Amino acid sequence: MIQDKSIDFVFSFDSLVHAEADVIEAYLNQLAMKLSQNGIGFIHHSNLGKYQQAFSLIDKIPTEFRELVINRIFLASTHWRAESMTAELFAEYCDRSGLHCVSQELVNWGTDELLIDCFSVFTPKNSIWARPNNVIENRDFMKEAVLIKQLSLLYTLKSFQSSKLDVQEVLPKSGNEKTQSVGMGNRFEAWLKSWRRLG
Repeated sequence: MIQDKSIDFVFSFDSLVHAEADVIEAYLNQLAMKLSQNGIGFIHHSNLGKYQQAFSLIDKIPTEFRELVINRIFLASTHWRAESMTAELFAEYCDRSGLHCVSQELVNWGTDELLIDCFSVFTPKNSIWARPNNVIENRDFMKEAVLIKQLSLLYTLKSFQSSKLDVQEVLPKSGNEKTQSVGMGNRFEAWLKSWRRLG
């Protein structure tokens, strides 16, 4: 059994996004007892409940049109996120359990616009890290993920075993279409060329 006040850091990523609100509340109640006085927690959880009203309206659409609305107009996919959980609820559960939420980044995980996920950082209320909660909305999260994936090629073992990196460019779609990922690819390629000149 884990002793109370013995944990300095708690981390969960891409798992508790599927946990409904009652489960998250139970976790936070336990973590409030286990975190040390200045302990910190990071939990990646669902914010899909923020759009609950919109989903309840979709349920009223005739079945034959519902899939069209969900897949092409409203959301590509909810990625099986917990429907009852929100960023606001997370901060409220922290407060009830003796914890304090210090930052929340709402992100558009796998969607264009909807902020269906949240990264919440929390600490005990009397911690040296306690401060007012800072909440940001990051609708560029998926673009950032593409760029990071491209940049990560610089840090692979293969990049140190070869004089030339095998960088696969992100090519534009057919025609004159241009996408944000292509722009990132071009910026990455220019940066990589300048890096090679220095090397």
